[in-house]
Amino acid sequence: MKSSFGPYNIQQTLGEGAMATVYLGQHRSTGAVHALKHLHPHLASIPAIKEQFCNEAKLLDSLEHPVIPRYFGKVEDEGRLAIVMEWSTGTNLDELHEKGSLSDRSKLHHMAQAATALAYAHARGIVHRDVKPENILISGDETKLADFGLSLIDQNKTQSCTPQSPQGTPYFMAPEQWRVEKLNGAADMYSVGVSLYYLLTNTFPFEGNSALDIRAKQAFGTKVSAKTRHPLLCTQLDELITSLLHSEARFRPSAKEVVRALNPSLVRRRKLPKPSKNRTQYLLSR
Repeated sequence: MKSSFGPYNIQQTLGEGAMATVYLGQHRSTGAVHALKHLHPHLASIPAIKEQFCNEAKLLDSLEHPVIPRYFGKVEDEGRLAIVMEWSTGTNLDELHEKGSLSDRSKLHHMAQAATALAYAHARGIVHRDVKPENILISGDETKLADFGLSLIDQNKTQSCTPQSPQGTPYFMAPEQWRVEKLNGAADMYSVGVSLYYLLTNTFPFEGNSALDIRAKQAFGTKVSAKTRHPLLCTQLDELITSLLHSEARFRPSAKEVVRALNPSLVRRRKLPKPSKNRTQYLLSR
C-alpha cells in the first residue's frame, strides 16, 4: 500500500480481511481523519465482487443511525477503490472480551446497542449477515455495528431476500443461511444469540474444526444451554439466548424485543474460564 490514497495520507493499517483492508487516513486538505476500506486489488477485477463492494457503499449511504458508522463517500486512485467511513477509536468487542477487560454488564450494553442498529436496518429490509463481536466496534461507552459488506437489501420491501450462496462466518450463521434460503432479520438475530452465548460462556453453541463440521453439529448435534455451561446465568437471560438460537426463524425474538430484554441487571459478577482456544473463524464467500 502506498503512503497515500487519493486525497488521503495513510497513517496506519486498522485491520485486514478476506475482501478488504481498512486504513486510517487523513485528508490532506481538511485534516479530517477517516477509515478507508480498500478492496483488495486482486478482487477489484472480478465484476461480481466489485459490484458487491459498491453495493456496500450504496447501502451505507442510505443509513443514518448513531450505532452505524457514517459514510463519507468512495475514493478511487489508479483503479483502486475505497469506501470512506467514520473512524471509531478503540477496538472491537471480541478483542475486549478475550482480554477480559469488559464486565458482563458492559457486554450486554454493547450488544443491546448493536441490536438497535439491527432493528433500524431490518425495518428497511436490510439483513447484515455477519453479526459477531468482531464487527461490533467499541470506543468507551460508544458502540458501532460495522462491516455491512455481506448485507442483502430487499428492494421490494417484502422483508425477505435470497442470497446466491452460503455467506457469513460459520460459528454465527443461522441454519437458513447454510441452506441458502430466503433471509430476513431473524438470521441476524441467530447471530446475536451466538454472540451472547460466546460472550457469556466463552464457548460456542456448536464448535468444530471446519465449516462443514460446525454445520453438521448445528444440524444434527445437541445444543447445550448457556445456563448449563454456567449455572450462575439467570434463567431469563438463558431463555432469551435459547430463543435466539431456535432452528426456526419465526420463533426468534426481533431486534426490538432483544433491546428491551437485554437489561444489564440480568447478570451477576462471576469468574469465567478462559476463552476456547479453538477460535478459527472460517469465513465463507467473502
